[in-house]
Amino acid sequence: MTKTNTKKSKQPSAEGTKPQKPSGSARAPNIEWVKNPDWTWALIAYLTDHVIFRTKLFSDSTADAAREGRNKAVTKDGKSQQYGVLAKHIFEDEPSQAKAYKQDPIRFATSVETRLRRLKNEYSTHLKTLGATGAGLAPEDVTPGSTMAGLRTRSLHESYRNALKDKKNPLHAVAMAREAEKAKWENALKDPKSPDHAAALARKAAAAEFRKALADPKNPKHAEALAKQQSLGIANPFRANLML
Repeated sequence: MTKTNTKKSKQPSAEGTKPQKPSGSARAPNIEWVKNPDWTWALIAYLTDHVIFRTKLFSDSTADAAREGRNKAVTKDGKSQQYGVLAKHIFEDEPSQAKAYKQDPIRFATSVETRLRRLKNEYSTHLKTLGATGAGLAPEDVTPGSTMAGLRTRSLHESYRNALKDKKNPLHAVAMAREAEKAKWENALKDPKSPDHAAALARKAAAAEFRKALADPKNPKHAEALAKQQSLGIANPFRANLML
């Protein structure tokens, strides 16, 4: 008589039935804030328009509330919920991000939090730099050639470059006009047949004399050049030290 094999076949474990994450699945693309300045502007606009929301998000101060004669603003929602509100405002209808936002709104809320933290850090850095430039001092109180004077000049040029790149910058039009003016005189300088060629040569010579007088405290025109530089800087910071 043949013995019947009663051994049960091995069943797959519960673990083996779990859905596995596909190998080599594509990583979600980065949320590129720097390449999309409109997102930051939308973030700033929302916080500007919603004062109570902004006050709660950035932790209202009891001292500030008392000084302003009002109650301290307290949020019932956690910060993560507030970041979610901001993410929804920015990305829900953003053509390039709406689909990804719908699939993972928490990821976008976290991105908003990170963006705000970076902006705060950048602000603190710039604040320290501005403090080092002697913010609040009149130009004539800053010693030419000093570290403070150098910081002021670099700050002006950085502001100029930022204004050129960002069309929404309030000074973008001023910077573009400055570039157009600069190009006009540079072209006139190169072209002897230009009706502005003689004027361009005169401006170049005047600029050279100005820089020479500015660099030499013993030059008879040093005080005049310094005063001119300061007045140009006050009237239009994008013209300071450029003298075209």
